Amino acid sequence: MNPDTLPEELESLVEEMARHVHDTWMRRRMAEGWTHGPRRDDRLLTHPCLTSYDSLPENEKDFDRATARATVNFILSNGFSLIPSGKHVPRTIS
Repeated sequence: MNPDTLPEELESLVEEMARHVHDTWMRRRMAEGWTHGPRRDDRLLTHPCLTSYDSLPENEKDFDRATARATVNFILSNGFSLIPSGKHVPRTIS
């Protein structure tokens, strides 16, 4: 399987995983004291991507999508299957 392509039915999973990757990163950064700012500043602990996934520029979403896509491809290439249960667990951000 080409590492850049997945079956169409997995693309929505990739998008949800990308959102989760971003939300997890954001929560971790905020727990470390980082806040949203106009540019990344390691001294002031500010970062422009400390915002909702929907507010990110496409290039930042693409970074998270690439991480999610690589994870899904890794799972599939190691012989596992991804089968939807039909149950959707609501997303929460804590």
